[in-house]
Amino acid sequence: MKKIFLLSLLILAGIIVGNYVFASNATLSVIPSSGSKTVGQTISVSVQLNPSANSVCVVKGTLVFENTTCQSITVGSGFMTQVSPTCSNPTFTLGIAGCSTNIQNLLTVSAKVGSAGAGKISLSGVKIIGAGADVAFSTINGSYDIVAAKPVEKAEVVNEAPAETQEVQPSAEAAEEPVVQEESNNQQNLTTGQQASLANSSPTKTIVVSVIILLAIVVVGWFVFRKKK
Repeated sequence: MKKIFLLSLLILAGIIVGNYVFASNATLSVIPSSGSKTVGQTISVSVQLNPSANSVCVVKGTLVFENTTCQSITVGSGFMTQVSPTCSNPTFTLGIAGCSTNIQNLLTVSAKVGSAGAGKISLSGVKIIGAGADVAFSTINGSYDIVAAKPVEKAEVVNEAPAETQEVQPSAEAAEEPVVQEESNNQQNLTTGQQASLANSSPTKTIVVSVIILLAIVVVGWFVFRKKK
């Protein structure tokens, strides 16, 4: 009987020691835990529980915002909310029905980042309770780089002047050409007129000359006739 009792005691002790040896600390993390945001942007994170093989029944804590402004906090589905967190009071106490060893997202948090520099969403006053005992844990907080927004460069509007209508100036050669052509035409017309005038005046001159010769013959004949008498 004593042997059975001692064997049972050893088995129980082995189970208890095994749980302490093989079970790691639970972790409560802000995910993502790092990143870069521009001033004025909104960041969305989750608060995740990793029991690490521990049976977790209750999780307590408070969210702390540094250079970030809480916009909303939403509790994950399936949790018993004993204390519901809000942006004005971001403290929470959440129960897990039947306890659990599974990784779970407890909260979804939305926050607006502040001025350029460092911004944080961290956990404070955390307590993780198992089946009748506290569970050892560690926390991972969120730390973010906040950079200044780049100024928007305004595109320069170039007012294009309307194309000036250029008057086509005739070249000197083009300007002289009509004059030369006109002079040539005038000379040609003049020569033609002179030729016509000469052609018209030739018969008249012939008649006049003939008359003068005829008169001269008559006069000479008259003088000869008078002299003979």
